[in-house]
Amino acid sequence: MLIHHSKYLIAIGFALVLVLMISLTAIGLTRMAAIHHRMEIIVNEQNVKTDLVALMRHAARERTINLHRMAVMTDAFEQDDELQKFRAGASEFLKARTKLIAMGLSTTEAATLEKVGALVLEGTRVQAEVVDLVLAEKLPEANKILLERAMPAQNHVLAKLSELLEIQRDAGRKAVDEATRTYRNAYMIMTSLGATAVLLGMLIAWFVIRRSSKIESDLFHE
Repeated sequence: MLIHHSKYLIAIGFALVLVLMISLTAIGLTRMAAIHHRMEIIVNEQNVKTDLVALMRHAARERTINLHRMAVMTDAFEQDDELQKFRAGASEFLKARTKLIAMGLSTTEAATLEKVGALVLEGTRVQAEVVDLVLAEKLPEANKILLERAMPAQNHVLAKLSELLEIQRDAGRKAVDEATRTYRNAYMIMTSLGATAVLLGMLIAWFVIRRSSKIESDLFHE
């Protein structure tokens, strides 16, 4: 009867160890998958968003440079070349903006991008005035508007885009922090379960040795 009871306890003990080890493996895999998912978000979403904002900022800055070159050139062909680059920059800016919106934005990102749009609209109107004056060969007037109105307006756009860029970078840092916390939690849970499994295994081993010694002692005395 005692032997049967001991076998029953040992079976339960080993079953518990097995369940703990399976749970440890399952939780570990689940947490690691969550961490991998977070890292994918960082790489495939946050980094892409950051690249798009940086592209918008680069395009806006290059358009200002193109406009400045137009305003100091006297050769019509060179002016036309810069004008084509100026217009291509607008297309590049809009494509990046469209892709950014399509990725989905947080409330803060959307509000900041909306402010960028308002500033761009205001700056574009002034830039159009500069282009018209350049094409009309009124370079002094073009340079005056460029320096007094167009460039300050564009600087506001660049500053707001820099703000949006920092928002994206901050979101990336938060995603990394979240992934790190998930990893630490998984590590603590796996360590706790592993320690419990080891302790339970040691208790079972102790119990088996103790029962075996008692059984052997009883048989010897018989």
